[in-house]
Amino acid sequence: KQWYQRRVRGSLDGADISEIVGLFMLHQIQSKIPEITSDLNGLYRDDSLIMLRNGSGRFRENITKKLHSLFRLYGLKISVTATGPQANYLDVTLNLSNKTHQPDSKPNDSSVYINARSNHPPRVLKNIPENVQKRINSLSSSKEIFNRSKHGYEKKLGESGYSQKLQYNEIIASNTSSKKKKKKKKK
Repeated sequence: KQWYQRRVRGSLDGADISEIVGLFMLHQIQSKIPEITSDLNGLYRDDSLIMLRNGSGRFRENITKKLHSLFRLYGLKISVTATGPQANYLDVTLNLSNKTHQPDSKPNDSSVYINARSNHPPRVLKNIPENVQKRINSLSSSKEIFNRSKHGYEKKLGESGYSQKLQYNEIIASNTSSKKKKKKKKK
């Protein structure tokens, strides 16, 4: 199995138009390249992840050519990267081989948290370490992965004046992988 990651370029990261163009192109991919099944695609604004069931080199090369051709048709460019059974998508690394996921940050990531001594409302300041902890828990498929990943986040929190140590919470981690929507009761 192979993973492909593409990035549509041409607008600012996070621009609303990126999402519209991304959705349009995802629709075009699904309708014009039937070898790519819709249940194996992920899209967020201008980042997409596509899994191909057939992993032969010739098949992947043909799909890549079709993707480049389709994007050129609309005056767009695409970068396609075969990553094997592991892929970095947004802020998570997904691994099909061992069925794990873990937090991922881009090289030269310069995330900064609101300083603990700033004049923000106390509730906002109190929630920052809690929310970072929840986020890392939800991106970690095990306690071991959480513990390996937490140090960079703790360092950045410390640089912003927070002293809390991040802890793994199995309930948070398991809830994110099996969330079910609550149905509203009809009256």
